[in-house]
Amino acid sequence: MANRPTFLSIIAILLGIYGFIMLIGGLALILLGEDNAVKDAFSTAGIGTNLVTAVGVLTLIIGILVLASAYMLWKGIKLGWYLALIVLVLTAIEGLLALWGGLLLLIVAVLLIWYFFRPNVRAFFGT
Repeated sequence: MANRPTFLSIIAILLGIYGFIMLIGGLALILLGEDNAVKDAFSTAGIGTNLVTAVGVLTLIIGILVLASAYMLWKGIKLGWYLALIVLVLTAIEGLLALWGGLLLLIVAVLLIWYFFRPNVRAFFGT
C-alpha cells in the first residue's frame, strides 16, 4: 500500500470533525423534539415535532456515515474511498439545488471528487 497523501489526512480529519458535529446536531434535534417548550414553539411556527425528529434521525445517520468514511479514509480502506465519493456526489447535488447559496459547496465537492481520482490517492486505496 502506498503512503497516505497528506491532503487525504487533512480531509479525513475534517470529515471526522464534521461527522461528530452531525452526530451532536442529530441527537440535539431528536432530544429537542421531545421538550414541551420546543413542541409549543414549533407548533406555533407550524412545524410538527415529528418533522424535527425525522430530520434529527436523518442527520444522525449521515453523521455516522461521514464518521465511518473519515475512519476508512484514514486507515486506507477501499470502501472509505467509495463512501467518501458517494458523500461528495450528494454534497455536489445539494450545492446544485441550493443555487447561489450552494455554489461554494458545489465547487468544494467537485474539487474533492477530482482529488479522489488523482493517481496517488487511488493508489493508496488500491482502486
